[in-house]
Amino acid sequence: MNSATVLKESADKYEAMLASDPSSRAFAPLAELYRKLGRLEEALALCRDGIRKHPDYSGAQILLARILMDLKRFREAEQELTALIRRVANHLLAHQILARLYLQIGQLQHAKTIAARILKLQPEDATAKAILAKKTPATEAGAAALHSPTPTVTMARLYEEQGHLQQALEIYEKIAAAQPELQSEVMRLQQRIRRDKKVDALQAMLKKFQQAKKPA
Repeated sequence: MNSATVLKESADKYEAMLASDPSSRAFAPLAELYRKLGRLEEALALCRDGIRKHPDYSGAQILLARILMDLKRFREAEQELTALIRRVANHLLAHQILARLYLQIGQLQHAKTIAARILKLQPEDATAKAILAKKTPATEAGAAALHSPTPTVTMARLYEEQGHLQQALEIYEKIAAAQPELQSEVMRLQQRIRRDKKVDALQAMLKKFQQAKKPA
């Protein structure tokens, strides 16, 4: 019995399970089997429908991102992964797949940003270390990609989540030039940066005051 036959028999089993209980999580292993069988559009539709019924099923969101990557729909996969990371900030696998996605589409700087976050979650992650050690090829195109990566709202959000507010603001400002509806994000982030600066200044004043009160 070849592997395709085994996969097909397994798929038949999960199809029967899902038919008897449409609200079960059997959609996920079935979608994975469809994926392995090359039935990507069926896997995609099944996975999306299952996630609508189980919106907090992280494993299914990971599977959906993988299916989208198989279909070369990388931006959609990126959106799924970053949405999961916003919901579950320490989701290691989501970070790992997102880093691989960025490598796959040639966005090394973005991959390095995610790799740095991976090492905070798992300091001995060999793949993340390898990504951070990568050097951009010394070509004109490579240098351009390094210094001027295509700005995305997703990356702005990631920078903001990491506390890199100025980088996030710069990305939002670039995007807002073409998408005026994002001006509200620019203003929100500008206000947050000003507020944080005030807090930092107050903390510095308090520290000086406390030091001044200490006996010599």
